[in-house]
Amino acid sequence: MRFKTNFHVPTKDFKEMDYLPLWVTMPDADKLLHIKSIEYKVQIPDFMFDELKDSEPRFKTKYDVNNRNVSGLFSHRDLTRKFKKTQTSINLEVLKDYIYGLTAILYNKYSLETQSKKKKIFIKFNNSNHHGTNGVNNAYRGLIVSQSFSYFTGYEVLVKKSTLTDLTPKVTKQYITQIFYAGEGATMRKRDTGFKEQEELSLDLTALNQSVESFEEEFSIIDWTEEREEFCKKIQDSFINLGEELSMFLNDITEDKFMALMQSNTLKMLTQGKE
Repeated sequence: MRFKTNFHVPTKDFKEMDYLPLWVTMPDADKLLHIKSIEYKVQIPDFMFDELKDSEPRFKTKYDVNNRNVSGLFSHRDLTRKFKKTQTSINLEVLKDYIYGLTAILYNKYSLETQSKKKKIFIKFNNSNHHGTNGVNNAYRGLIVSQSFSYFTGYEVLVKKSTLTDLTPKVTKQYITQIFYAGEGATMRKRDTGFKEQEELSLDLTALNQSVESFEEEFSIIDWTEEREEFCKKIQDSFINLGEELSMFLNDITEDKFMALMQSNTLKMLTQGKE
């Protein structure tokens, strides 16, 4: 016995998603009384199967005893595990979810976001100074000088978005990261990626209600290269080292510490202004 039902599949160029009626087979009615559990079967569409097969270990079409992560829904009668065109499950919704999972893999591989993805370095440097007072009678407390530097990597992508007033998708720019970070004690600490990228992540880099234009004004954005990222790391380390040395000398300053500070080779550049 067989019937058609809609499955979520990609379009043949893999750039969009669509619904497609696929044939689902199940045992004939005269056999149902003799079967403990009904198994449904569906075939992965040819264009999807051909694109996935043998593209990576989980989609190997030949049995491999060492490949425990092979993809598929199998009958309890299957003795070997390999990626097959025909998928089997005792639950029709599980079949639909599985085909949708394959659809998402192919869509993500060929989507506009993936094809347009460009790795970037985001840099922010702020320098400020202002006159300080005691806040009561405006007794002068000197010029307060501060600097801050930060950099991180992420991606520029193009996405298709529609709105409630305009359902026609428009291509817009977005900035994303594949790194999740949660501070000590955060409830989402378990999701921390240790500053390493994870392919399944696509986190928006803009703040809540922040526009792309505002984000671009906040950061200097340049194309990523390993050499450029390493240079930014050196700048960051220099700021850290300089700050630590200044803190060591300037906290609880004494006559002796101040004289040592004046002789420090690392800090001499602070007093070497332009002639």
